[in-house]
Amino acid sequence: MAPRARPPNDVREIYATLFGEGVPSLRELRATPTRLAALEALLSALNVAVPPRHGDVLARLLGLGGAKEATLAQLSLELGVSRERVRKMAQQALGALERAARAASTTADTPSGEALERYRGDALEQAISWASLPPDELKRRAMSAAAERDADALWALTDAYLTLHGAKGSALSARTRESYRRGVRDLVEDWGGENLLRPSRDAGVIWVRRLEQRTLRDRQTGEPVLGPRTGTPKRLSPATVQAKLAAARALYRALRWSGATTATPFDNVKAAKDPVPAWEKRGAYTPEEVEALLGVAEGPDRVMVLLGAHAGLRIAEMAALRWSDIDWRAKELVVRRGKGGKTARVAMTRRLREALRETRLAGDPAAQGYVLPFRAYRARERFQRLCLRAGVVYEGREVHGLRHGAGTRVYGQFRDLGRVAQHLRQASVDTARRYAKMADKVVGEGIEDW
Repeated sequence: MAPRARPPNDVREIYATLFGEGVPSLRELRATPTRLAALEALLSALNVAVPPRHGDVLARLLGLGGAKEATLAQLSLELGVSRERVRKMAQQALGALERAARAASTTADTPSGEALERYRGDALEQAISWASLPPDELKRRAMSAAAERDADALWALTDAYLTLHGAKGSALSARTRESYRRGVRDLVEDWGGENLLRPSRDAGVIWVRRLEQRTLRDRQTGEPVLGPRTGTPKRLSPATVQAKLAAARALYRALRWSGATTATPFDNVKAAKDPVPAWEKRGAYTPEEVEALLGVAEGPDRVMVLLGAHAGLRIAEMAALRWSDIDWRAKELVVRRGKGGKTARVAMTRRLREALRETRLAGDPAAQGYVLPFRAYRARERFQRLCLRAGVVYEGREVHGLRHGAGTRVYGQFRDLGRVAQHLRQASVDTARRYAKMADKVVGEGIEDW
């Protein structure tokens, strides 16, 4: 790899250096030390704008930020996807960085080193930079973004509003933030014939009804996604429509906050309810299937299965779990910043504790204090391969099916929805009712010997 050059310090300078001639290819980046240095600075500054998996691929292909460098072939084998797919992921990361850098550079008033610092991947600082604008300037920029149909600038405005005034504030997860970003871009694209600041009377409800009829398409190929059972094109799920509606509402709250409009095109719009009961959407792994998985799993993979099937952790919670979160004396683990940003303690079974001890004794420098030495996206891929080896069906259940299995097993054992809600850290007993539907037998008196 070419030696590193000194990175430019200003966000506008970085944008000009890196994207002045368009989004570069990987080959062009490797051949130009100044662009490579600019990319490293930008990836560090605006990492919040890039999907984590795509950012990791880009960093490893180019050896950025101390990442272990890997070839297309190595990453293809590691991720279980084609080399072309790996290349596309890297290019998509570059595209996301270009959009974020463009928005940052146009928001910066002066070409100084302070401009880049305002965008050091900190959503709160980005939001404050918007809120610090004089009211007239905030309104002008919002109106200009709407008039030019600049989806990136409109998203930056929405992100600032959500960070400052949203229910979760700056704790909004990267996954939720990305969902909102896509929703804003989809609305701007779909409303090509609408005045964004003065949409027509029924524009909001018409958009939602069209979403409900829209065919789901593969993000990479653009081809319709077919249902595994019917073989017919799938439509957007009710949950996806709800997510896009939430993004649209957030956009217009942000526009009203800026003073650019008083329009409320989505306030009384309701998406159709999902006719499929919650307990039928994603199946649970049975105790027998969990045993089959444990029969082929070793080390961190075994811990991953038990964290889901016994402790009921979500995939992001597994990936975020650190050794310092394990309370050996109390036989509990601490989930920090779970769903909704909440912290809670979860009982550990004997088998989970044993697997954790074995993994800790084996050690893995790559883990850097985390229990699992891989991130959430790697967990999905490793678990899918584990299912193949164990002869267990993955489709329709994924990693989250382990958590559903834990909930079903707790209910089957205790016949107590309160215990289910407690073990799975659910705020409402009503949420736990799905496991009463999934459970079909009582299996003992305690979880200690699972």
